[in-house]
Amino acid sequence: MGLLFKVLVDGRSCHGGDFSWSLPQGAQPGDWHEVDAVEMCRQGFHLTDWPPRWWLPTCAIYVVEAEGVLGDASTDADRKCVAKKVRLLRLASDAELAAVGVFLSGSHVFRDNATGIASGSASVEAYDSASVEAYDSASVEAYGSASVEAYDSASVEAYDSASVEAYGSASVKASGSASVKASGSASVEAKDRVVVTSWRGKEGIRIEGPRTVAVIYPGFWCDEMTVPEVLTASGKLVPETAGKPKRKLRKARAR
Repeated sequence: MGLLFKVLVDGRSCHGGDFSWSLPQGAQPGDWHEVDAVEMCRQGFHLTDWPPRWWLPTCAIYVVEAEGVLGDASTDADRKCVAKKVRLLRLASDAELAAVGVFLSGSHVFRDNATGIASGSASVEAYDSASVEAYDSASVEAYGSASVEAYDSASVEAYDSASVEAYGSASVKASGSASVKASGSASVEAKDRVVVTSWRGKEGIRIEGPRTVAVIYPGFWCDEMTVPEVLTASGKLVPETAGKPKRKLRKARAR
């Protein structure tokens, strides 16, 4: 069995419980924690061999030592197992995390059906059907049919048929036939035939590009426009300059 990890937030369990763990101090591991019996999803200390599956913003990932392990995380659908006795050895290193799909620094490439997390100062290129979640100030370039979720101040460039969901103050540049969903104060530059949707936001999001200038409000979407226009809260396109809208806005389907 390879390394097992525990994902914590502020030193506590964060997926269905709030157990407070004894944390490592320097080179000294945390204290052992033990339960009388284990049962998956009910009792015991749940661990993973694939932290991206359980990643949360602000989380810390620890390498653990475990005894009385039940199940095989590598074959479990949720990539987890449960143990009777566990202690935290140390915070996982950047190299250990990169080996299991969490990238905190350096440059990396995702291909095929690879999945993972980009955070910190990591830079990632995603191709084919790769799936990436980007946090903090991570930078991602997405090609082919790659899928990206961007949070915080992450930066994404999307090409071809790549799909991006942007939250917080994430920044996205999209071209080709890329698809973007944006919320919060996310900013998007769109060109070609990019489709941009304001998703779960309370305010309009301004979309700017060589041929696209509009404000998108929740529940509506638009594609390429040929003159600068503004979308009012009623869903009507109002030209900012002379000229008439070349395309009409359509109401988005409920999801």
